[in-house]
Amino acid sequence: MNAKEYVLKNFDMSIIEQKENVGDFLGLPYPYTSPCAKGGYFSSLFYHDTYYINVGMISEGRVEVALNNVKDIAYLINLLGYMPNASNKEMLGRSQPPYFGMMVKDVFDATGDIA
Repeated sequence: MNAKEYVLKNFDMSIIEQKENVGDFLGLPYPYTSPCAKGGYFSSLFYHDTYYINVGMISEGRVEVALNNVKDIAYLINLLGYMPNASNKEMLGRSQPPYFGMMVKDVFDATGDIA
């Protein structure tokens, strides 16, 4: 099995659904991707990681995964007024370069849906 096959086979283990705040982790309305499998050290939605995950998911036809990530980021922007580094209270004082617009464009390019 090559690296791409391994990632695609195991990708669903990185999709997390957590709608309520738990400890330092902010609840999000949609399932989101983390850079680790469930239960791993990095189980928050991370801003810049999510951009690259979305690019891969869109290229593999998993647009719904990317769309859910974009909706969760929009939720955090509406809630906080900006997108923090991650959906974790420890990360609220940090952000990263503005990837959100690129994410929205990528989902729009894949779907044509302006909603």
